[in-house]
This record gives sequence, C-alpha cells and structure tokens, in this order.
Amino acid sequence: MNTSSRTKQRSAGKDDASKGAWYRNWEGYLIVLVASFLRFYRIDTSQFEGDQVQIFRLAHDAVHHGLLPVTNGTASLGFANPPGLLYFYMLPAALSDNPVLAMLLNSFFAVTAVFLTYLFVTRYYGRFAGAVAGLLYAAAPVPLIYSRFIWQPNMMQPFVVLFFLALFRGVVDRRTGWLPLALLWLAILLQTHLTVLLLVIPLFMALLFAPETLRWRDLGYSCLALLVVFFPYLLWELVTNFGDLAIIHSILLTQTCQHANACIDNTSWNIYLTFLGSHDPHQVSFTSNSLIHRFSTPLSWLATVLLYCVIAGLVTALALSLYWWRKSLRTARGIQVVGDGQASEMGVPKAARWRRWLGLMPPPAAAGLLLLCAWQLLPPLVMVRHTLPIFTHYLLVIIPGPFILVAIFLERLREWFSRSEDTLRLLARGLLYSVTVLMLLLQIVGGTALVLDDVRGRFNSKGLDFYFSDFHSIQNAFSELDRLAKQRHVSRVYVAADFPTGQAMYFFSGQLHTPVTVFDSDRCLVLPNPADGPALLLTPPYADLTYTLLNHYASARSVEQPPMLGGNPFGIFELSTPMKKVPPQVSLLMACPG
Repeated sequence: MNTSSRTKQRSAGKDDASKGAWYRNWEGYLIVLVASFLRFYRIDTSQFEGDQVQIFRLAHDAVHHGLLPVTNGTASLGFANPPGLLYFYMLPAALSDNPVLAMLLNSFFAVTAVFLTYLFVTRYYGRFAGAVAGLLYAAAPVPLIYSRFIWQPNMMQPFVVLFFLALFRGVVDRRTGWLPLALLWLAILLQTHLTVLLLVIPLFMALLFAPETLRWRDLGYSCLALLVVFFPYLLWELVTNFGDLAIIHSILLTQTCQHANACIDNTSWNIYLTFLGSHDPHQVSFTSNSLIHRFSTPLSWLATVLLYCVIAGLVTALALSLYWWRKSLRTARGIQVVGDGQASEMGVPKAARWRRWLGLMPPPAAAGLLLLCAWQLLPPLVMVRHTLPIFTHYLLVIIPGPFILVAIFLERLREWFSRSEDTLRLLARGLLYSVTVLMLLLQIVGGTALVLDDVRGRFNSKGLDFYFSDFHSIQNAFSELDRLAKQRHVSRVYVAADFPTGQAMYFFSGQLHTPVTVFDSDRCLVLPNPADGPALLLTPPYADLTYTLLNHYASARSVEQPPMLGGNPFGIFELSTPMKKVPPQVSLLMACPG
C-alpha cells in the first residue's frame, strides 16, 4: 500500500468521525455564537465615511433608479474598481434606506467565513483542529476590525475559504468539477482587491498536482463563470476603449522605472504579525482606560505564543509534505516497471493517463499542505520589495491561514501525545489541552475587549490622517439637528462638512425634514440671509476654520454638542441676526478664506 492510499484512508477515517455529522458537534455552534456576537454587537457604531457611504449610495441608487452598475468607484491608483461586490450590497439597499442592513450583510459574510473555516479544517485535519482554528478566527481582534464595516476588501473573507475548499476538492479529494468553482471564487475575489492575484499561484499548483481530475467541459464552465462575473466590468471597458488597462500599464511602467528605488523592509512581516495581535497599531490608538490597554500584557503573551505556533505549523506542514512526497516517490519507483509492463500489454487506460506525471507529484495530503504553505508565504515575500506604501488590508488575503497553521500544529502534537498511554504523554496531552483552552480564552477576551472599546469610544483617532467617524454618532447628530429645527421653528439649517465626514454629511442631509444647505468647511463658511431669521448650523468635531470664522463674523450660540465616538463632539449652533460683521466683497453672505 503506497503513501497516497494510506493518506486517503486516514482522511476517510477523519471524515467518518467528524465530517459526516458536523451539525452534531457542539463546538460548531459555540464558534458561530462567538463570531456572531463579536461581529453583530452594536454594529451601528461601525465606521461610516468616504468609501462606506459611496458604496451604499451606489447600491441604493442602482436599485431605486433601475441602474446596472459597471464599476464600483475609483481605486486609489486611478482605475475603476469592478462592481461585483456592489451587487451583494444592492440586496439590503433594496430593503431599506438604512445602511445598517448593509453593515449586517458584511458581518454575516464574516461569520460565514468563520463557519466555513471550521468546516474546512474539521474536514481535512480533524475536529480538534477545526475547533481551534474556528475559535481563534472567530475572536481574532484585527480580522474583527475588517468584519464590522462596509467595504469591498472586507467581503473577501468567505470567498478565500471557498476558493481553497475548491482547490482541496481536486487536490486532496481527487474529485472532478473543482476548477470552475475555484475560478468562480477567484473571479469574485479579484473584484475585492488586486492583491488577490497572488492566489493564482496556488491555483496553478493545484493544476499541476491534480491534472487527472480535469475535464474538457470544465474549461467551458470556467469561461462561463468568468464571463458572468466580469460581464458588467467588460461593458465598462468596451465603452472606455479599455482605458483602465492603459492606466494599469502606466502604473506598472512607473513601478518598473522606480524599481531601483524600491524599498526592501519587513513591513509585510510586521503586518502579518498584526493579524495575530490585539489591535492594529496603524489605526486608532486606545486610551489608558481601555480594556485593550488593561489586558495588554496577557494579550502580548498570546500574540507571541501564536507567532511561535504559526512558525511551528508552517515548519510542520512543510516537513510533513516533503516527507510524504519523498516516501511517495520511493513507492512510485518501485511500481514503475510493473506498471509500464502492464501498459505495454493492455494499453494505457484513461485512469492511468497521468500515471507517470502523478508519480512525480506529491500525494494528496502533502499537496494540500503545500497549497497552505504557498498561500501563507507568497504574499509577505512578494511585498518585501515595494515601491508603494503597504497597508494592513493588503494582506487580508492570508486570512484565516495563520489560525489554520496553529490548528494543524496543535493537532499534530495531540496525535503524537496520543500514540501511547504512558504517564508522561498523558501529562503532556493534558498540558496541551490546558494551554490550548487558555489561548482560546485569551483570544476571546482580546476580541471582546476590542469590540467593547470600539463601541464605547475608548480610543483616539485625531492623530491619524483623518479621524474616525461612526454611523451612530453622525446619525444622532442629524437627529438632534432635525429635532431642534422643529422645536425652534427654524426655516433652514446649515451643515459644515469636512473631508472625513463629508460624504456622510451629504448622505444624512438628504434625510432631514428641514431645508438644508451643505458646504465645505475646509474652504468657506455659509451664513444665513438676515431676512430669513435665525438658523441652525451643524459643525464636525474638528472644524477649526469654521469656529474662527464664526467668532469673527457671526452671532453664534452653542445649543447642543452631540457626542462623537473617540473624539470631540459635533457642534450645533444657533445663528442669530444681524451678523457681527459683514464679510468684505461678498454679496451672497459667504465668507471664504483668502
């Protein structure tokens, strides 16, 4: 019996023990419960600015105006984003004008990713490994951040797991029909972020490892899947004469010219470590009274332990795959002569068409581990040399890989300790279970602390390029503005919008019951006509120019300060007439700097 058949028997045994009745496993419900609580709790306090507002407005307008989205805004590099993920957001936009439903959809996708991870690891590496990977992923603090607000890169999490489920269907299970599924999930992933292109390497490896599972009709199904997913974007490219390709070509050309000035550093590795930590240091900083700060010592220990487990899991996966591969090659050499003799007498059957090639390829279990290793190693290594800044979401494509590696390492330790019942190994196995439970509890504490700190505003975002603004705070400020306008019988309200809150200010202004004027607070101040009587003005938390112009020109009295999570409050001012001073050379009552 060769290594491949033994591996299949072991896999079949695990399938019988866990996969066949996964719905009877109590830990699966616990994982879903933890993931759901951390992703749905106070979802109305999630980030709502810029991209979030734009995505929801595009989905809302497409539904209510009968439009076919062919792009999803513009990427930071200048080309149009494909609209694939926008179609998912059109469902909640069709049900309600409230963006909270879209936030719930995003969180639902994240919970689905956690559950799929549990099923994936349980199927191929056992129930213990599935529980560890599922709980670590369910409560991981940094992936939690990207599970609680509207954004197309945040939607990639379940499709990454589905993509590798499709690859394992062909490489490990040796079943047909996996290629169209893999290309379907990859096509959807490509519409979330361009870093997903790195997943083409595991796909190519799967084609090499399992060529006998491919059928000619798979090629047709694959082309159909790609056409369906990219059809709207192809319409856009046809209309623009493939203008985005020219932009991408110019970007690549620029990067090639700047190749000599590329930076080689450990930024990608540090970002990889960020996904194992208690928070993202590149985002908001937590205050001294935050739970993250109070539990910083045990959470830093947990991050260190997880790092060593990830490295050990990677080494274990590589060592096992290479060991099984070498053993398979030895077995293949022993039966090659017999196989060639039978083929010359009886002809080559269809099932043995790839026999010689498969003899050189790793066995199914080893091939699966190699796919996981390539998935985790390629993105950080490719980004070691870069000419553009690297951000945390560039490595979202590796999630939930680190937690799977930790689970594989702990599962192999558990199997090794379970080979005999001597006292030493029993003690070691008990210690392993205790350490694992402690790790999982600390991970849940870290994830819960992050969510509670976020929803209660125990952070400070003023030091960032633009401060954090959440949906609930902005909605509450506009509700107060509308209430005060009705109470005081004000005929018009004014809203000052700065860069961080601009899109959200325009969005909520459309829901007011009072006539409204919105202006850019970074450029000017709009004052009411004295003949119209008093008015109300809503200002963002850090509108220094607006406050300066108000003190100089207007008779303004603060009437309300709606709170803002993690920052200064909004301001609602009553503007009375006449003004203190008429702005020079302004006939429309607009005071502009310079």
